[in-house]
Amino acid sequence: MPSNKLGMMGAAGAGAGGSALGSYTAFLWGINNLGQQGDGTSGGHRSSPVQLGDDGEWAAISMGGNVSAGVKSDGSLWTWGGNTTGGLGQNDTVNRSVPTQVGALSDWATIHATNHNVCFAIKSDGTLWSWGDDRNYGVLGQGDAIDRSSPTQVGSDTDWARVDSTQNNALAIKTDGTLWAWGRNNFGNVGDGTVINRSSPVQISAETNWVDIAVGANTIGAVKSNGTLWTWGLGSVGRTGQGDLINRSVPTQLGSLTTWKYIFDQGTAMHAIKTDGTLWSWGDGTQGKLGDGTNIRQSSPIQVGSLTNWLHPGSTATGVTIAPAVVIKEDGTMWSWGYNGNGSLGLNDTISRSSPTQIGTETYWIKAMAAYVSAALK
Repeated sequence: MPSNKLGMMGAAGAGAGGSALGSYTAFLWGINNLGQQGDGTSGGHRSSPVQLGDDGEWAAISMGGNVSAGVKSDGSLWTWGGNTTGGLGQNDTVNRSVPTQVGALSDWATIHATNHNVCFAIKSDGTLWSWGDDRNYGVLGQGDAIDRSSPTQVGSDTDWARVDSTQNNALAIKTDGTLWAWGRNNFGNVGDGTVINRSSPVQISAETNWVDIAVGANTIGAVKSNGTLWTWGLGSVGRTGQGDLINRSVPTQLGSLTTWKYIFDQGTAMHAIKTDGTLWSWGDGTQGKLGDGTNIRQSSPIQVGSLTNWLHPGSTATGVTIAPAVVIKEDGTMWSWGYNGNGSLGLNDTISRSSPTQIGTETYWIKAMAAYVSAALK
């Protein structure tokens, strides 16, 4: 078993440059109304992690609420679950309850599925691809508002490194550290200083030191290599963390600290991890989203507990506004909190939690993600 940090990088995919993909075992839990669990059934939910397929066959996996997707260690792309507007990328609208390969290529590196059937993937050659429901906002980045039921390349660039999105917005980092955004822009969530929807990627700021990104429900967050944290978009319930409820249409630094390392969203809440391993939250506190033991919103970051061993979770709510959080610690244990009506906390019940609670006792988890369906790799 590789170290947690090395394993996390492999699970996230090779990205541009074509580095070797990892080989991990996937576990899923949560809602299964459309076959999202990939076990050949539809209906009900799973309230604790259940293995998907064989040991060591997955390199990356992403849960979008309706669409489930993964890249295997051989670089092949697989999807299953709901398929409204072609979200499975299978060139049809037929639901599937078992993983089904998308095409025959084996050059996929990363996958990102979102709520409402919007998907993005990066190939080993650094090209970016999208498919699913364009939502009339241009979220697929194709320069139009047309749904697509099979993967379609976004532009012609070959230097995409990371992508994150919801059903409304997409945000990406290139290998040169530049930041790009597109999609719905009614709250300034694209970050280009306007409220005009963008159907193709536009560069946000001129800086070349962006390293981590998170796209929440109309609110965006990003971290620079100098340890500064930036947010923009919808400010309601304090989700930008700026101490107010004001919308912002350009990236705005959150405080003056230079100790931020990672950021991830939980729909209408945001979380970040500092270089000292502490976990911080802000925004919507309903259903215990902030993990601070309350249901109270916070418009500025508050520390969750006092522990200093939180590791980058790779977790995203993909636009799901009622969502859990699932995070990995440095010791390889997995923890969750928030809404649990579908069993998506993985705690073998449907009771919501307002503080981080350990899932099982295992210490080999290396990456986790959460929506109505949650998943983890080990």
